[in-house]
Amino acid sequence: MRKNLKLSIFPISLICCLTIGIISNLFSSNKFITSIVILLISMAIFIAVYQLAPYIDSFSKKRVMYLICSGLFFMLIVQILILIFLPDTVYHDPYRVLSQADQMVKDDSWNNTYFWRYPNNVPLTYLLSLWLRLMHLINLTTNTELHILNFFFLDGFIVLMLVTLYQLNKRKSIVIGGFTFLVMSPFAYTYYLQIFYSDLPSMLVLLIIFRSLLLWNQKSKKQKIISGGILSLMILIGELIRPNLIVLLPAIAIVSIFLVLGKILKKSKLIIPIIIIIISFSLSFPITKIIYSASKYHKDSAYELPLTSWVMMGLNQKTNGTYSGSDISHEIKRTSLIVRQKYDKKRIMTRIKKLGPFGVLKQWIIKLGVLLNVGSIQSWYNGGFREAPNWYQKNATFFETLTSISYQIATIVLWLFVITFLWNWIPNLSKKKDPIILLVIITILGYLAFHTLIWETEERYGQIILPLILFLFGALSGHTPRPMIVKSRSLLMLITLAFLNLLSSANLISTLYPKPQVVVAQRSQLSTQYHAKRLLIKKGSVISEKLVFNYKANKFYIEIPASSNFKVELINTKSKHRYRLRPNGTAYDYQGKIIRGEYYIILKDKQNESQQIEVVQTRNYKLSPYSLMFNHHTMRYASLIYKGIYDPKR
Repeated sequence: MRKNLKLSIFPISLICCLTIGIISNLFSSNKFITSIVILLISMAIFIAVYQLAPYIDSFSKKRVMYLICSGLFFMLIVQILILIFLPDTVYHDPYRVLSQADQMVKDDSWNNTYFWRYPNNVPLTYLLSLWLRLMHLINLTTNTELHILNFFFLDGFIVLMLVTLYQLNKRKSIVIGGFTFLVMSPFAYTYYLQIFYSDLPSMLVLLIIFRSLLLWNQKSKKQKIISGGILSLMILIGELIRPNLIVLLPAIAIVSIFLVLGKILKKSKLIIPIIIIIISFSLSFPITKIIYSASKYHKDSAYELPLTSWVMMGLNQKTNGTYSGSDISHEIKRTSLIVRQKYDKKRIMTRIKKLGPFGVLKQWIIKLGVLLNVGSIQSWYNGGFREAPNWYQKNATFFETLTSISYQIATIVLWLFVITFLWNWIPNLSKKKDPIILLVIITILGYLAFHTLIWETEERYGQIILPLILFLFGALSGHTPRPMIVKSRSLLMLITLAFLNLLSSANLISTLYPKPQVVVAQRSQLSTQYHAKRLLIKKGSVISEKLVFNYKANKFYIEIPASSNFKVELINTKSKHRYRLRPNGTAYDYQGKIIRGEYYIILKDKQNESQQIEVVQTRNYKLSPYSLMFNHHTMRYASLIYKGIYDPKR
């Protein structure tokens, strides 16, 4: 790497960033035992796998194919079982997108202010509505249609990534390593399986873009025409659903400068795909306008947030640069887009002055650590399982701890390999793959810089670099055979012991640090802050909904406007025992022991006039296992907003 100091700055920078990410994952829990467990198991697996690689490379192609196909089949079975027995209650942005898309199958009305505030999600919503309209022809529920879409993106991404790893490097250990991360970690069974949002499509788009660049020179003229069309389409879709794909343009500019200076731009044969990419980015602006028109959407500056809003939140010390509800609540009190922008600029300058040079640097490092932390993958936009089975609820803290720790370990091990490969890489742009590798590295740095230096950050945002990290894992691993220092049987034993230690440690940590768990929930909602419409009911009305507590609980609440007055009871269908819920701000709650069983939550109007109630309704999306009953009439696609919790510390 030292032979080309100008180019080496990029892999060295990425090594530093990934090192900060490793430190963040090691110490984010603030529990010493968790940090030690993650560190020891990560190092054990890294050393064992590094030494075991030559043994895996000796496998026959037939054996590797058998292992991968068997693993993918097992993965599919587990995914189906999870969707059947552990469905999520989706909330926040993904629900608002799917709710609007579901509505657009029937009509193109925009009935809340969320999309006026965040117009960047309009193209994603429109594209999702096209899929739902297509699936509507075969009369499926929106839930099933979304599951099919998630299967397509998730399993399609996994298979295509494995194919790409094989094309990048024929070493079986690299393919098996990628397979292990994608299929045997929580990646395939949590957020990306349960919730449809822009993250996974964006990752798949990135993978296809860099595959197109990688394989460009191997294609015939006819194949290049097809590949160019796919590349252009991917750029358009990627920019429409996640505008930060724009970081690819400065990355291309930097690589192009090095190619020009080295007088090898023509030799690299990347001029045509670069032109296609630039043209495609320019087309994204008129395409966005076309989508607005086709979906009958119009912007409203009275609600829209300026770009400076996210810059302001990124400088918020209290939230470590993540989304700040306080910042937004102060901002939306301003009457127009221009006034908000002026307010933001003033707050930005105030925060920079308060932080000072060292404070800003510290804020950047903290934000980078947040961005690269993966410990909360199971809770991203997940309001809890709707009604998880009893066997899961008994061990919920163990499963949650195991999910968090195992994904952190898998991520750390992957990053350690990539760091090792980056350190040993000597950039030579005259080689066929090196310009693409350099472009991948600079694109990763672009994403990290965007959310660290400029924008607000979230843990979930850092996952966008995953396909690029795996790309580097395959591209930089090399082909030089290494002798095994330790026998394969001993190494396999070490990995087995590490796995058993992971299970026992997760059990110990979950016992020492028990956490509240969601027993039953329906938290999907459009939110009153976006002017979601409440249901107006006439006096004397009765609303009920069946719930199943598969485990004991000690707190239950249901969202009801503070201005409304209801008699609210949770009634056990077997014992007929009644739990009376009391008003508590914008909810009615009960705090006390609730035994396992079937219940009805019943709301009776106590006023002599019409009242408002929080009821979520969709066109074809089933929000909860059981339908809402309104004055003895079934509302299949409607539900109350509720959550039952068991807190072992109470």
